[in-house]
Amino acid sequence: SHPSCTVIINFGQSIFAAACMAKKQGRGGIHVIAIVHSDDDTYYHPYVQSKDYIDLCLVISSRIRKKLMERGFPEEKIKLLQWDVPVKKQLKRSYSNPSEPVRIGYAGRLVTTAKRADLLIQAAKRLEQMGCSYVLEIAGSGNYEEDMRQQIQSLNLQHRVLLSGFLSREQLPEFWERQDIMVSCSDREGHSISQVEAMASGAVPVITDTSGARDDVDDGYNGYVVGVGRIEEIVDKILYLSAHREKLTQMGKNAYETIKMRSGQPDLIEEFLEKQAR
Repeated sequence: SHPSCTVIINFGQSIFAAACMAKKQGRGGIHVIAIVHSDDDTYYHPYVQSKDYIDLCLVISSRIRKKLMERGFPEEKIKLLQWDVPVKKQLKRSYSNPSEPVRIGYAGRLVTTAKRADLLIQAAKRLEQMGCSYVLEIAGSGNYEEDMRQQIQSLNLQHRVLLSGFLSREQLPEFWERQDIMVSCSDREGHSISQVEAMASGAVPVITDTSGARDDVDDGYNGYVVGVGRIEEIVDKILYLSAHREKLTQMGKNAYETIKMRSGQPDLIEEFLEKQAR
């Protein structure tokens, strides 16, 4: 007999291959739980190839679930794992009024790959050209940070674009509570936890249509989703919200309620293991 064990895999490499090989050889008591963190074929291909040996596959967006199923992974083995972030019992915050700059926030890695931090500066430049009164506060660090700092200076946007540096997880709720709008220009995401944290604090997301975007954002109800790379559309939505500040209050409340309603979800891994133990 062989001892029972559960192998939790975050990427389809050697440990995953070894666990699947052991199951293929008929060794009982091995449970394989796979997690898909990214909308990327580097996850889909090995997991679909080894679908017979995976007991449970946790995915972080509906789009990832759909793509796995399209490639032949069994639907009954897939569970959607939503980000569960702290949510206050009541939304107590204010939004900028029409006489004040609209406040826009970004929190994440300052890199051009996937996150497209370079497009944040393009959006800021366009807002400036359109005569929008705004402040863009950027929290995070990365290899594009110094380039970003130089661009802000060369475009004379120091009064508009603020680099706040890395913030701890504990500092983020306060950061988002002072933002009217959360912006993301990403080309690719698994499922942005930043948009969930922002919405939990009542910031209105204006984001690109990456994986996980529409799991949180109902376009026009609690935020806006625009096409990937469509900087003009992002700018248009920000200009609209700046001109209609009353929308911030309603959409921000809707964003908060969306995240609050699904807070406290069950631990899917623990739930699975309990079922196996019965």
